[in-house]
Amino acid sequence: MTERWGQREQSGRDQRGWGHRGGKSVWGTEESQRRTRLDSTWTLYSGDLQKRLGITAGMCILIENKPEKKGDRYEATYSFYFGDYGHISVKLHQIVFPFKLFYTFYLKGIEDLPQELLGKPVEPNPAVEPSPAAKACEPQATVTNFTD
Repeated sequence: MTERWGQREQSGRDQRGWGHRGGKSVWGTEESQRRTRLDSTWTLYSGDLQKRLGITAGMCILIENKPEKKGDRYEATYSFYFGDYGHISVKLHQIVFPFKLFYTFYLKGIEDLPQELLGKPVEPNPAVEPSPAAKACEPQATVTNFTD
């Protein structure tokens, strides 16, 4: 794993960056204002966007509608699944959607990371894209037993 694990696109637009929630956007709409919980999954890529690592699975709890920001305030809990490398879980406090999130994790107390995960991470930017091979799940662009 690299220091930058991933990012996810919450808007339901084209796949961008390290993760994506497919389907119709529900953030900041009347539909999301009526919901109190959203379950979802996203695709994960390595920090250099060259390898597909797996998925996230998570849940957002609606705390408050923020009409001035055209979005909602949530708390979220997610698990990140990385094939044979295992998984980690995180909790995000008081986040407002819609926008793109960039996750950074600093891992301590573990052995050296596998070389395939140590690429130079791209700078967080809303325009970043995974490699075409990683998007297509080509064998050389995925980790062993990645979760799809």
